[in-house]
Amino acid sequence: SIVLTSGTLSPMVTFASELEVKFPITLEANHVIDKSQVWVGTLGSGPTGNSLNAAYKNANTYGFQDEVGQLVLELCKTIPHGILVFFPSYKMLNDLSDRWKTNGTWHQLFERKAIITEPRGGDQLDTAMREFYSVIEASNTGPNEYGQDGALFMAVCRGKVSEGLDFADNNARAVVCVGIPFPAFKDTLVDLKKKYNDGRRSRNPNILPGKDWYEIQAFRALNQALGRCIRHKKDWGAILMVDDRYRMNPRYVNSLSKWVRGKVVHYNNCNMMLNSLKTFSADMKLYEAENG
Repeated sequence: SIVLTSGTLSPMVTFASELEVKFPITLEANHVIDKSQVWVGTLGSGPTGNSLNAAYKNANTYGFQDEVGQLVLELCKTIPHGILVFFPSYKMLNDLSDRWKTNGTWHQLFERKAIITEPRGGDQLDTAMREFYSVIEASNTGPNEYGQDGALFMAVCRGKVSEGLDFADNNARAVVCVGIPFPAFKDTLVDLKKKYNDGRRSRNPNILPGKDWYEIQAFRALNQALGRCIRHKKDWGAILMVDDRYRMNPRYVNSLSKWVRGKVVHYNNCNMMLNSLKTFSADMKLYEAENG
């Protein structure tokens, strides 16, 4: 017998197809935390009402980049301590960083939280992580010497931060994913894999079509990133997926991990979302005080 276990197997359909092994028994377990300890939402429009669809064409506009900047700023004002923001690619991370430094958003963010970005080089990651943990520790009981109440860590799905690091407790009171981390569409290996699956499917209908394989890769990466938020039974945090495609495509929500998809609330009004987050954060502070 083979027992395959993981915290991030979802979506599970791909494993039976890729391994060409039937799994007659499958189980998606519930999370160890109480449902009240996690807040999950999607957001389709930002603080000024502009669309937050992060598809390539829209993501390259200043309107989108400015809207995401204002959203992240409002989240930094609402959620104390550590916030992780994941992007689908280094290109989007760099484009938004450059724009925010130009339009003044970066300075406004820095007044609220220290800003750390995931380096491309793995040899620089240890330094970035030490800086992040140091700021969080220094601001656990109140603002640090710069008036910051925590740190903002901007990272990339499929990077080391999203898949292998621990952000328990105040290190991550919110995880924000901007866009949907589909693999690079024009990547030669991605294109070959899609064609390979389509070719095999013509001989074996149990093999996933190339387009389904492609979509599942996005949600496996997303589920990995979202999992940074809750790390033990007494932990709590908020998860926000920023893209109006979640609201328009139920299949995307169904591809999320079980503990996440059952809690999803779609928001198209940013103020309503922020008010809900404020209430959640206040409730969790009371929970912390009562449970030590």
